Formats: sequence, structure tokens, C-alpha cells
Amino acid sequence: MTAVHEGGLGRGLFRARSILHLLTSSLVILHGILPLGTAFALTDLRSDRDADGLPDVDEQAVTLSVSAGPSSLEVFSVPSGCLISEGSSVRARATGAVNGDAALDLFSGPSGLSQTPSFPRVLNTARHLSLIARIGAGPWFAVGADRIIEASGTGELIFAVNDVVGSFQNNTGSFDIRLGRDLGSDPDNPDSDGDGFLDGVDGAPTDPTEHLDTDGDGIGDNLDPDDDGDGLFDSEEIGQVFTLPATGNPPSIPMIDTGLHLVGGEFPTFSATGTITDGANLESSTPEGRADIDTESLVLTTLSASIYQLIGRIGNSEWFPMGATSTIGFPANISLGVGTRHVGDNEVRSWEVVRPEGTRATFTFQLDRRPVTDALLKLEVWSSREDNRVILNSGIFGRLCVNRDTTFEPCEILVPASLFRVGNNTLQISAGFDDDPLDTSSLLDDFQIRNVVLEFEPPDYRYIEIQPHHIGDETVSAFEVPSPEGTSLGFNFTLTHLPDTGTAQLLIDSFDVTTRRPPIPVLVNGNEIGSLCQRARRLPDYWQQCSIDFPVSLLQIGSNRVEVRSVLGSSLPDYDDFMVRMIQVKLPFTGPRNALYLSYNERIGQYGDNTGGYQVGVGSGVVTNTLLADTDGDGLDDREELAARTDPTNGGDPEPFDLHIDGVLDFQDLFEYGRRWREESIAPGIKEFGDVDGSGTIDAADVIQLLENWSGE
Repeated sequence: MTAVHEGGLGRGLFRARSILHLLTSSLVILHGILPLGTAFALTDLRSDRDADGLPDVDEQAVTLSVSAGPSSLEVFSVPSGCLISEGSSVRARATGAVNGDAALDLFSGPSGLSQTPSFPRVLNTARHLSLIARIGAGPWFAVGADRIIEASGTGELIFAVNDVVGSFQNNTGSFDIRLGRDLGSDPDNPDSDGDGFLDGVDGAPTDPTEHLDTDGDGIGDNLDPDDDGDGLFDSEEIGQVFTLPATGNPPSIPMIDTGLHLVGGEFPTFSATGTITDGANLESSTPEGRADIDTESLVLTTLSASIYQLIGRIGNSEWFPMGATSTIGFPANISLGVGTRHVGDNEVRSWEVVRPEGTRATFTFQLDRRPVTDALLKLEVWSSREDNRVILNSGIFGRLCVNRDTTFEPCEILVPASLFRVGNNTLQISAGFDDDPLDTSSLLDDFQIRNVVLEFEPPDYRYIEIQPHHIGDETVSAFEVPSPEGTSLGFNFTLTHLPDTGTAQLLIDSFDVTTRRPPIPVLVNGNEIGSLCQRARRLPDYWQQCSIDFPVSLLQIGSNRVEVRSVLGSSLPDYDDFMVRMIQVKLPFTGPRNALYLSYNERIGQYGDNTGGYQVGVGSGVVTNTLLADTDGDGLDDREELAARTDPTNGGDPEPFDLHIDGVLDFQDLFEYGRRWREESIAPGIKEFGDVDGSGTIDAADVIQLLENWSGE
């Protein structure tokens, strides 16, 4: 949205918007205190306008923002405007972060904090500062980051942040909530993708190439890493074994394409055996590698693994260590927030979000597993121009893209895999000091962000250098790096795979590169590829991102070098002084970004005289049906059988009466029969392990057959 400027029509629009905002705020407050149905029509979450069997809210999500305050109310809550009926359910997903105490920086995501305050919270059984809800005037219940809300009554859904009662006055921030499954289908078109299947029975209602969703989890089989929902990834159930020879193609780094294309959330387990022998020094190794060999002076395929260790890569990512046993993959993408956030310390009257929300924006999220590849932070930025740092779990990994225009522009920042944690993660975007001499009204840069997403499918970027560097021959006190580091700077980086052809991009942030001086040359492997972008001398100093295209043929497998050179002015005796930071290369790969490749770690170009190889299996090695959770139909899911070391493809293993799954029919099985005894079937057509006679229930007839086959003491 374009900013509204003061004066003339712009002033009138700004005032009208302010009045509308005031009225809307008043209505929200009234809506929260008036009796249900007094003056407002609620959105019925059961509504199905196109009668396709899928509620509108599951096709297109209802979105709202739940503020943490500040408020002087004992309990500050936000009505959703949605009616939920007894017996129905709706999925609620939340992102964003709140600050429960501005003085202490008590930041929390929707899942809440593990620390428990001394005073009573709105809901004492839920975590501090977590998202909670209630139906009408009913009791509060926990929601967190993701929950299926099953209604025990009828009324409006009301949300709140679970803080200490009466202590909302120091709070800031909000949670963004999406109600419904958000399948992306059209609530006014019963067959959104036109494949002949109504959206309500179409497992992939926006994909005309498929309609199956075998396990009914809302993810079509094409994108579902576990089609049958048995807890085993499809790649594990296929049960493939790959042979990785010590030599192969390309000779510099031999590798094999497994043919596996992983999807977000898929983390299969691999096991490897075999031996590789180095023909040069006769050293031998298993897939675990040789950590005892000193490789400090060697140029290996990857520095993250021991020499000869089994390694892998997904798509165009860097190689990562595997070994004898490893679980690898990348999470599904995470939306951290869609709403607009204003960060800084200055009020800007013409902005969408007038008042700044602090000197940094904070987002929290959970990960069940760590990704093995780098991720990409995607967002839109408005008027960012200084050193606005991006931080994950206290580690600075990038700077916000420079955008001096008062429009939202896309920004992509590479996130190193090493910074992610299993469990709670915190991402912050922090306002830097404002170096613009024309802006004397604030100390920190003021900017806006929105549509913040973490994309985990491996990106095509490579970091070369993140930190700022000062090039030239003069100390400049206003620079972030005041002391010059020389009249030229070079940065080395290693590439282990390259596209055959195409145009690569070198991305560099530069500061104070002006038309007053001759162009600043940039070289790749000794070849000049262009010059740093220049700005008019009359403009104030600021960071700008520069992109330089060059043929990918100038790069090579192994060591590469980027160099930036300062130059003498045509009429000046000194070298130009400027800064650079955030140096990245983007490669023009065309292959699938989720394909899995295998290799082993060795000196680049020194694989040719090695012998032997590794055998790498995925999953348990037992082939099971990816579309049946219980391949052999014995009432036990495949994952349960593999955990118990029984055969998931043999209906007679374990024995039908061996409920304890220990190979013996004894008192433990008899006790288990008593515990599971029921008179009614658990579900039509579903076989339960132990229902030997197939009656649909575990009853006396089954116990009698157990006693007839008794083998215990």
C-alpha cells in the first residue's frame, strides 16, 4: 500500500482513515462487552456456501489478530466474530510474539513460556503468555500454536493471552490466528480444481492432478510424506538400498542420485555399511569416517564431516554429514506472521502502522527436528535503509534488505542450518542506528515488515561474507568499521557442485559508493565481472544492495575467490573509502530442489584411485505398503510391528493372541485382554489386534481361543 502524504486530498484521506480506525476500535470494544447477538451477526463456522461438504472456513481461513495489550482490564480478550456450535470443531493456528513485560523483554510465542509467575494467570493450567480461548462465557482452555478446537457448547470464540490477571497494562505485541484448515480452495465453487471431485471429498481440492488423501490429514498424497499415516515416511516404507562406489561421476566428487524427492516434514532414517580404501595412502574407513586423521591442510568436499564419512545433500544445498546411522530432511515451511509490523523509535504519521511496536520484531516457532540444509527467510520490507540485523537464537545471520522506497518490496535472507534448534526458536529483526543525516528525529531506523515466512526447501544461495568491511586508506569515524582494512579485500569460498551453464548473480551491500569516484571493480577468480553500484554524490550515505550478473563458467569446483578493489580518484591522491557486507552468490540451478544425493567426504579431485564402496539403506529395509497403515491386516500398524521387531508383512507375526508382543502366550496377554474388553466395535471395518474371530469386538470368544492356545506358565 502506498503511503498517504500530508496535504490536500492526502490529508483528507488520512483523517478519514483515522476516524474509521477509531470507530472500528470502538466497535471491537463494544462487541466484547455486549451480550451475544445483541448487535452483530457472527460468522457461522459451519457455513458451506457452495454445498461441497467442506466448511467455508476450511477452504479460506478466517484471520484475526489477538493483542496482548496494553490494557487496564483484569482480563484483556479479543472476540473472533465467529460462532462455533456444540459438537463441531475448527483448527486454530497461531504465529507471532507478545511481550509480557516491556522492562524485562519477556517475549513469548503462542505456545507460552515454561517459567511460571508467582501470581494467578487467567488459566493456571496453561503456560504463561500462551494463547487461550473460550466459547461465549464458558471456561478458558489452552490453544497454543496449533490446536483442533472441539466445541462442548455453542457461542462466540473469544481469544486472549494467558497473562497474570490484572497485569495486561505493560504488554505489547500480538498473535496472528488462522481459523480453519486453509486448503486454499474456493468457498463459492464446489469443485475448485475442476477434476470432477467435489472439494469435500477431494484430498487435494486445489490440485487437478490428484484427489487422494489416504490418511485424511488434509494433505494430498503427492505432498504428504506419510500417505497412510502410520508414522513411517513413504521413503522408508519403499525399503530401498543404494550402492555408493568409491569412484564414479563426476570424477571430482562422485555421487549417486537416490531418486528420492523429500517433502517438507519428511525425515527418513538411513543406515550404511561397507568399506572404502584410499589408494594413495591405503587408509580404510567405514561410513562413520576417520575423525582421527588430521585434515586441517586438505581441501575436502565439506568441512562439516570427517574424511571418508558418508555425506548427503538435498537439491542444491551444501553437503552435510551422515555416517552409519542418520535421520535427515527439512521441515515444512512456517508462516511467522502476515500482519504489518512497525519497528523503530519514531512515529511516522503517514504509515499504515503509525506507532512503532518496539525496537525489534520478535517471532517464535517450534521445530521437532533440525533441518540439515540452510533455509530462506522471506518477507516484505518498507523503508529499511540501515544496519537492521536479523537474529536467530541469539546468532546474527543477516541484515534486512535495503529498501528506501515507501512501498513494500520482497526480501530474501539465507538462514544457516546450524542456528536452528529442536524445540523453541526465536527470530528477531532489530532496528539499527539511523545514519541518515537528514533524519534528526530518531536514533533508530524506522521500517515496516509483513508476510514473514521461513522456507526450508534448500535455496540456491551461498553466503560468502556477512560482516561489514571498510576498504580504502582513510579512517572514517561515521563508518561502522572506522579503520580501513586495506585498498582491496578478497573472500575465499568453496563450491562442490555447479550448474553446467547459465548466469550467476553476485549480491553485495555497499555503503558510500558514489559517482564522485571511478567505478569500483569486482572480480571473481581474477576475472572482472563489473563494478559496485554507484549513487549520486548529493544523496546522503546509506546502504544499498548491488547485483552483478556474470557467467557461471567463471566459477569452479573447489576454491573460489571474490575480490573488491578500491581505486584512486582521477584528481585525488587517496583511495576511495567505502564499506561492503552481505556478499552472496546465487547459482542458476535447474534441477529439483528436493532430490537426495549421496557421496563421501574426500579431497576434491582425489577420488579416482579409491576402492570399495558403501551400501546405504533407507528405513528398516522391510518393504511395506505406503497406502496401508497396517500392511498385513493383523490390527497392528506397521510402525508398531517394526518397533516390536515383528514382521509387518506377515499376518501371523506376532501371534494373534500375543497382545503383549513378547512371543509367549501367558498371564500378561490374559490381563491385556481384560483391559481391552468391550462390547461394541471401535469403528466399522477396522480390525483390532486381538479380535481373533473377527467379530469387531474383543470379548469372551477371543479369550476362550487364547486359553485353548495357552503356552505360558
